[in-house]
Amino acid sequence: MVSWQDLRAAGIVARWQSQDATLGGVIQAKTGLRLTPHYGAGKMRWWLEHHPPVALAARKGVLRWGPMAAWLVHTLLAEHPWVVDPQNGSRTLLWNLSSGDWDKELPVRLGLPPGEGFLPRLVPTRHPYGMLHAVGRPIPFLVLNGDQSAALFGFGPPREDWAYVNIGTGAFVQRVSSRLPERPPGLLAGVVYTEDPPSTVSRSPAPLSRLPPILYSLEGTVNGAASALDWLAETQGVPAEELLKRLPGWLAPGGLRDGGLKEGGEGEPPLFLNGVSGLGSPYWRADFPSRFVGLDGRSIPHLPTSHLPVPGLAALAAAVVESILFLIQVNLERMDQVLPSPQKIMVSGGLSRMDGLCQSLADLTRKPVSRRDEPEATARGVAFLTAGGPPGWEPAVDAAFLPRNNPGLTDRFIRWQPLMEKD
Repeated sequence: MVSWQDLRAAGIVARWQSQDATLGGVIQAKTGLRLTPHYGAGKMRWWLEHHPPVALAARKGVLRWGPMAAWLVHTLLAEHPWVVDPQNGSRTLLWNLSSGDWDKELPVRLGLPPGEGFLPRLVPTRHPYGMLHAVGRPIPFLVLNGDQSAALFGFGPPREDWAYVNIGTGAFVQRVSSRLPERPPGLLAGVVYTEDPPSTVSRSPAPLSRLPPILYSLEGTVNGAASALDWLAETQGVPAEELLKRLPGWLAPGGLRDGGLKEGGEGEPPLFLNGVSGLGSPYWRADFPSRFVGLDGRSIPHLPTSHLPVPGLAALAAAVVESILFLIQVNLERMDQVLPSPQKIMVSGGLSRMDGLCQSLADLTRKPVSRRDEPEATARGVAFLTAGGPPGWEPAVDAAFLPRNNPGLTDRFIRWQPLMEKD
C-alpha cells in the first residue's frame, strides 16, 4: 500500500510529460483529473520499474492492482470480490469520466498492464458488495466511497448552491452538480455518487429518492493543511500537540498583538507560500519550495524556535493557517467561473473546530460559513448512504460565522497571490 502523499513517482510523471506533450491534456479530458504523482498510475509505474516481483507478476498476467479500497473489500468480505467504486477507481488516472469505465487507451500510453484482468471491476457506490463478518454475525456491505466524497453526505444530501470544505490533513473544496460540470483551468472533476439501476441486479439497494442516480463534483485540493502545521512544528522544533493547543488563542482577535515579526509588521503574520506535500490545485507543483515571505516580498530566514520568541512562532503559525485559507479562496474563485457563486460554505474536519480559522474564512470569501456540531463528516456520510438516505439526518449547526470587514487579511491575500503565481 502506498500513500497518496508518496511522491517517488514525480520523476516518472516528468518523464511522461517530456516524452508526450499532449498526455496531460488527454488525461484531464478523459478522467477529469491532473497528471500528478499523487495518483495511482505513476505509483504503479514506479513499482514496475523498481520492484522486480511486481514486473514479473505483470508479465505472467497474475498481477492485480488498484486503489487500496479494492484491496480492503477483497480482503475483508467473505466473497472476496475484486471490485471498486468509481470515485476510488478514478484516482488511478485510468477511469474514463464519460464512459464510467476503465479507459482502454491510457494504460497503453502509460506503459501499464491493461485494465481488464488487472484492475478491479467497477461497480456503483451503492452496490451489494458482499458480507462483512464482524461482531459474530454477517453484515451486508452496501457502500464504498472515498474519504472526501463521502464527507459531502455527512449532513444529508449535498446542495448544489453550497460549497463544501473539509479541512484535515489536506483541505478539499467541493461543489456538486447533477450534470457533468465544465472544468476551469487547474481544477478537478469527478463522480462522488452512483447507484445501480434497480432493474439490473435484484439484490441492489433501493435507489435513494433524495439523490440523483449520479452526482458529479468540481474539486480543488490543498495538500498542506494539518500536514503543514505538522511541518511547521517539526521545522521549528516544537511538539505538534503544543502548537495545536496554542493555535486557537493565536487566531483569536488580538491573539497576535505581540506576535509580529519585524518583516511582517507588529502583530501581523508574514506570508507563507505553502507547498507542503506538493502544491495542489490550481497551481500543481510537486516540487514547490515552502517558505515564509515578509509583506515586502522578501524571504524570511528560517530559524529554529530557540532563536525566535514564542510570539514569533505564533505569527508563523498564523501565516500557515492563512495560507490554507488563501488556497481555498483561489479554488473557490476558479469554481465561480463555471458555477453560480455559492450561497454558503459548509466546513468540516479537525481544523474546522478552530473558530478563528472559520471566521477568517468567512471574512476572506465574503460568504457565511457554517460548522456542524460533528466534525467527522466522512463516517457520517457513509452511514447516511448505507441507511438509505433517511430524512432528518442534518444535525444542528454548531456555529455560524458571518463575514466581517477584515482589511488586513484581504491585503495579505492580495500580496500572497502574485507570489504564488510567479513561482
